[in-house]
Amino acid sequence: DGQPMPDGSRGAIPIDPQTGNATTDAQLLTACAEFWSMARWRQHMSLAPKYGAILGDVMIELVDDVPRGVCLPRHVWPGYVPELELDLVGNVKAYALEYPVSIAQSTAFGRDQSAERYTFRKEVDGEFFRFYRDGKPHDYFGPSSRRQENPYGFVPAVWCRHEMVFGDRGLGAFEPALGMLREMNGVLSHALDYQRKQFAAPVGVVGAQSSRRTNPLVMPKLETTGDPDLDAQRAAETHNLMSMGDTGKFVTIDFDIGKTMEMTGNLEDRVLAEFPEAMFFQELMKMTQLTAPGVERALGLVSGNVRQARANHDPQIVKLHQMELAIMGFRLNNGDYPDEIVQARSDRYEKFRPFNLDSYGRGLLDMEIADREVIPETLDEVVARLVQIQSLED
Repeated sequence: DGQPMPDGSRGAIPIDPQTGNATTDAQLLTACAEFWSMARWRQHMSLAPKYGAILGDVMIELVDDVPRGVCLPRHVWPGYVPELELDLVGNVKAYALEYPVSIAQSTAFGRDQSAERYTFRKEVDGEFFRFYRDGKPHDYFGPSSRRQENPYGFVPAVWCRHEMVFGDRGLGAFEPALGMLREMNGVLSHALDYQRKQFAAPVGVVGAQSSRRTNPLVMPKLETTGDPDLDAQRAAETHNLMSMGDTGKFVTIDFDIGKTMEMTGNLEDRVLAEFPEAMFFQELMKMTQLTAPGVERALGLVSGNVRQARANHDPQIVKLHQMELAIMGFRLNNGDYPDEIVQARSDRYEKFRPFNLDSYGRGLLDMEIADREVIPETLDEVVARLVQIQSLED
């Protein structure tokens, strides 16, 4: 039902309805919980923050599958979004998807599929859905489907950014440290190159400058040709030896591994200062007495990064829920879903019945995702805290 658990704990997405009425608040929570179940949200909820942290941003679009009676979210690789238009608060007003499609020839599942290669493109705004194939309008979904009217009046997609900067694109968690990590990679690459040079340096054999001298360079298990000079040359090449005179001395460049470690250590400290979460679990292992408030206070930099990312993601997830409930309610009340599907799962669909495309304007979809601790307290810690508060009040 979307309510807190019996022990008072809340889910990963603690929604606080703000419709102003207990009945409509309960309806909103119940519909959101049904959406989570329908969309398998427990499996997919981590994709947006993961894509955002790695790539900087990610799109989630709602796929209105009327024949199946569902409206489900689909995460879109941000590189497939060449054009994007946002308003001042980050609502998607228009976007385009474009990516290459390659289909191999197949006869699986009783279908004769020929090989195809083309570029798919979809353009969406508040009025129409438009589809293109290799730059030309195309009927992907039947006759006259190249341009479909948008019945919602809004664009069913959200644009999640890990960190908001100037422009519509976001900044990933990796980008601030990219320069430092490249510098570290360069230092290690040079160090390995010098080590290989030192390890691969030939061995100098004193007194073997010429095979005609009294100390010729002859190695065992090597066939001789009868020519001492050629035999010496072959021995040197086979065993990576260098002939030297009686007074010769083999000199190599000494490599100080300590200097390399010092340089990489300084770079590592800079990276960890930029990304304290990289040592999160190592720091936890060092703590002898762990409590949720203590850990969060000690690792405040990590918690701050998490809260900043949440502040960017949570409003978009709220919009996703609002649009999904509006679309499901609209299709259901309009009779667009197949009757046999609705009747088979009437308990599921009735939860979306109170909503429609005008529900947002009427305030029936008003909600927010509540702030929550990065490291939640255990039940014992909650009880101990409440006992302390009660004793202070007494």
